[in-house]
Amino acid sequence: MFDWQKINYSEVKSIANPITNLMSAPLGAEAGAGFGWHDMSIYKLGYQWQRTEQQKIRFGASYTEQPIPSSDILFNILAPGVQEWHFTAGISHALSDAVQFNAMAFYSPSKNVTGANYLAPNQQLSISMEQSGLGLSLAWRI
Repeated sequence: MFDWQKINYSEVKSIANPITNLMSAPLGAEAGAGFGWHDMSIYKLGYQWQRTEQQKIRFGASYTEQPIPSSDILFNILAPGVQEWHFTAGISHALSDAVQFNAMAFYSPSKNVTGANYLAPNQQLSISMEQSGLGLSLAWRI
């Protein structure tokens, strides 16, 4: 499977507006400061292998360019969503006609963005984020 997703952050002023509007209006207002995020295109690729009648194995990857410009680092200390790659894997196994076991894992490697501190332009700030997770579930069909 291939999927393309477009996120229009420019339509949400509290996310898209630059920090340079800090003193012109309240946060989140039409002309107020925001996180400065750019719109994003996300490309996703996934594969599912039906290993047996009871078992499905899944793999996936997605890529996007991180949305935070180096000029808007200060506010993004609160929401440093700068990852560009995400990798996933999962398995579903039917234990019976009514019970299914599921497991999944994901990993997003660290990405770092550095830029000037808007309130102290001679000072550099860096933000980064790395994510990983594991999920297990047991499902019953009624």
